[in-house]
Amino acid sequence: MKKITVGTYEAGWEQIELVLCEGYSGRFYFIPKEKNKPPRIEVGADHDKFIDVLDVLIHEIDEYVMSKMGLRYRPTETVTNSHDNYIFHMTHMQFTDKTSRISEFIYHSTKPLHQAWKKWKKTKNAKKKTAPHTP
Repeated sequence: MKKITVGTYEAGWEQIELVLCEGYSGRFYFIPKEKNKPPRIEVGADHDKFIDVLDVLIHEIDEYVMSKMGLRYRPTETVTNSHDNYIFHMTHMQFTDKTSRISEFIYHSTKPLHQAWKKWKKTKNAKKKTAPHTP
């Protein structure tokens, strides 16, 4: 899977690596498989509009921070381990803290993410133009 590391940005007390990757969805890792790497958020780059990439990023950083703050719950255990079962619960003070952490990350990462996404799209479009035509 093709990936581009955008950079590492703060969300509260944490440094989180932001990676652009193939696809349309996102995911986060508290402990990436690679040794000595900070937590990571991966965002799908194949959207036609940057606002959709940003939507995925906001979803992932929001869920990441709420999980780290202990605000993500499962009402019951499930066999499928589906993410559809999560419930988020917080006080207004926790909401304010979460928002502050997320805002810091979004503020510093949006411009570099946009630049990396434009490069990604340009490279992908160039490959489409040079690909041989098959009937």
